[in-house]
Amino acid sequence: MWQQESDVARSLGLPITTHMASDAAAAALGGIAKLDARGGLGPDVQLVHLTAATPADLETIARTRTAVSISPWTELQVGYGLPPIAALRDSGVTLGLSVDNTVLSGTADMFEVMKLTADLPGGMQTKQGTVTDASVLDWATATGARSIGFGDSAGVLAVGRPADIILVDADALNTAPIYDATSLAVRAARPSNVSFVMIDGVVHKRDHELVRVDTEALLSESDQAIRTLRDRAGF
Repeated sequence: MWQQESDVARSLGLPITTHMASDAAAAALGGIAKLDARGGLGPDVQLVHLTAATPADLETIARTRTAVSISPWTELQVGYGLPPIAALRDSGVTLGLSVDNTVLSGTADMFEVMKLTADLPGGMQTKQGTVTDASVLDWATATGARSIGFGDSAGVLAVGRPADIILVDADALNTAPIYDATSLAVRAARPSNVSFVMIDGVVHKRDHELVRVDTEALLSESDQAIRTLRDRAGF
């Protein structure tokens, strides 16, 4: 089934993403080698988690220029283990960060994801600074965009690219004073510090307020949706 799905996706020019080697049992199935054997890896493929990937797996992924996404909060929450962040970096793979899904992660806070990604390698190798803040910010932006096939249209500010801008308030108690803007973004900032958001030239947030979303109506709609689902499920 997965072979048919992969073939159809490629025939349509669609990117492919799949969870792989998330734990020891999954890694033992040899899915990465099987994908490689039939040409199922490559720049149009993104593998998620790889928590239990072997050094040979990482070599294969790097050789085929396959992208990787890690979701550290989800990987911890479900017991997959610790993502091999330093090993992924050292292997030279295209790495991106994600939350996987908010049911497991509890939040879509990418600032939290960046901070956790920055700190886990140091704890795992008992060496501070194992991964730099600049690398983590890159994985969350430019390289992260490449990992999902958007490297030509997102992730950086450049001539000819969409005007995607996020401004972080540096005058808040948790962000001031500025010593290094990169470290501020990775280690100190929170969603509440985001004062301005522009997506492809369209302003979505100004002065800390969403301007294209009726927050009260959205929350009410969400609450009603949950109530409806509970009633249908009988609890």
